[in-house]
Amino acid sequence: MKIVEEIKEYAFNKKVNLYVDMDGVLADFESGLAKVDDEVKKEYLGRFDEIPGLFSLMEPMPGAIDAMHRIQKDGRYELYILSTAPWNNPSAWSDKLLWIQKHLDDVFHKRIIITHCKNLLKGDYLIDDRSKNGAKEFEGEWIQFGKNEFPDWDSVLNYLGVWTKKDERYRYDPEIQAYKHLLSHEGRKEQEELRQKILEAWKLKDEKVNTKDIRQMVVFDRKGYRHKFYK
Repeated sequence: MKIVEEIKEYAFNKKVNLYVDMDGVLADFESGLAKVDDEVKKEYLGRFDEIPGLFSLMEPMPGAIDAMHRIQKDGRYELYILSTAPWNNPSAWSDKLLWIQKHLDDVFHKRIIITHCKNLLKGDYLIDDRSKNGAKEFEGEWIQFGKNEFPDWDSVLNYLGVWTKKDERYRYDPEIQAYKHLLSHEGRKEQEELRQKILEAWKLKDEKVNTKDIRQMVVFDRKGYRHKFYK
């Protein structure tokens, strides 16, 4: 089907810049703090992020490591770390590098950006739990991790159109696979053109479109049209 082939060509060749914060997104701040001696906590009360070595002690957030590998394997995203290190804690800058080398060096090797001005970066998506340090002013879409819409990594993967463990049963269905990839590009001009082609084909009952194979429904959300697939 010509339309499906056009969708596949666009969805699989379009590269998207995706930035990922660390603390509270990839690394669990509280897990690191739990490993710190009580006397040290008293000394740094109210400024825990200045504790030397703290950032190297953090455990990964639930599902974070698997999610990064899934996004990388997806192939449509250029992944980068975009994090901030406390100004008064020089060890935090190197600790963040050591954490990445330990847990995700295969994904973020030489792809780490440390800044207090995240809004200066050019890109499509930023996954961050806080609005500070320019995250709220980021030029692309800010995915606020940990909030109602994105409480965990599965919800983020679904929004980005990346396969989760629950999606594996659909992996070898080419039509559903093509639409799954399009989920992360809503609002873009190219996707809107493809969407209109599908809608027009359905209206005209174009013989080139096999709706049984497409198995696609169009619904509305806060941004307008959104594709949602069903078996």
